[in-house]
Amino acid sequence: MVICIFLFLLILGLIIKLCKKGYYEGICLASIFLFIIPMNSNLISGVKFFIIVLFILFIFLILNKTAVKLDRKLKLLLIYYCFYSIVLILIDDLSLIFQIKQFIKTFISQFLFGLLLWYAFSSINQIHKYILLLGKITFFLCVCGIVEYVFKFNFISHLFRVTYLEGALSFVVEDRGILSGRVAGTTAHPLNWGQWMGVLLMFFFIERKYIAGFKFVLLESLCFLNVFLTGSRSALLPIIIFLVFPLKQMKVRNKLKIIGSILCVFLFSNQLIPQETCQKMKSFIGATVFFWDQEKSKNADIHGSSIDLRFDQLAGVFFLTESNVLTGQGYGYQYFIQSKDPDIEKVMFGFESIVLNKILEQGLIGLILYVIFFILFWRIAVCNAEKEEYWLLFGFINAYLLSLILTGERASFWIFFACYVIILKDRSMRGLLK
Repeated sequence: MVICIFLFLLILGLIIKLCKKGYYEGICLASIFLFIIPMNSNLISGVKFFIIVLFILFIFLILNKTAVKLDRKLKLLLIYYCFYSIVLILIDDLSLIFQIKQFIKTFISQFLFGLLLWYAFSSINQIHKYILLLGKITFFLCVCGIVEYVFKFNFISHLFRVTYLEGALSFVVEDRGILSGRVAGTTAHPLNWGQWMGVLLMFFFIERKYIAGFKFVLLESLCFLNVFLTGSRSALLPIIIFLVFPLKQMKVRNKLKIIGSILCVFLFSNQLIPQETCQKMKSFIGATVFFWDQEKSKNADIHGSSIDLRFDQLAGVFFLTESNVLTGQGYGYQYFIQSKDPDIEKVMFGFESIVLNKILEQGLIGLILYVIFFILFWRIAVCNAEKEEYWLLFGFINAYLLSLILTGERASFWIFFACYVIILKDRSMRGLLK
């Protein structure tokens, strides 16, 4: 424990030292540790390392007195999000102090890092270097995921003495389909890792102009492999859908090359891979694409969430909201009810959809306003975008939204928003964001 605390303090000291040299340099170093060190790592009981790092960066941003201005449309988007959230908080019956506390915690953990990144970039060259750095971080994380799958051991989590929810560590030995274990990486659950890797895969595809050909292919392949190793269909399906959009923009000749390559790989695999393994792989792919078909899930030996379970969860949410179905029970009510009634988990199974969470906490009105929030997200991003970039950004935002609908927000929105901000800042500095 003492060694772990010493390690945390050493890292914080290095970040502070580099922030004094330059804010951009400081946030680059901080990014390495924010991505690599598990989010639920505590410096001391109740004090998360993740939040302390963000606080340090925020302080140095203020001291830096930067001349960089936040994009007006992005500022209005965040004002819209805060405004409707606070209005619904004031309407709901749950303790006002509890709701405001939960809202501030959520806003800081989801949006602050992305906003700090916006102010860090003052040139396209800095964005280029940061994307390359993020690529190296992602490469390291992907290797860690593969090592975890092979050796059934997560050395980073053990290094920082991270304690997970009961039963979470059993994922590394859980069989699912053709997998003999599920990867959770530096997160608390394979679903979290799947969303992380999915967001990064889509981001690097959009910003591939900054990454050399072979490195790009390697990085994308490793990200995809890690998503696959989570054994999560709800993480794999959005990526498959996202990849349809660049295919849509390709010339017929390139499309035929890709289809031909896939067929060659399929035929090659069919000859070399044992028939039983090949059949399991086909069943897994079928269960992923046709995720609503329970029969295909059973054939693929996948016992995760089903359509029937989702309807049961939805019915449970409407039961919990009672007469407050329009405005919900209050911001953070999911955590409130789980602390008061642990048995609710047996009914709701973690509220595995952003739809369930929004209806429970902010009602049907809150759900509609959240969908509008994502529409505005997309509208700002695609402003003055060319056809190819337009569809990639459309796919990026909507594939992530689909992931949220399928499995909820799995501590990944901060990465999604950070990637979104980098894309936005890149387009702004190239004069494409008006």
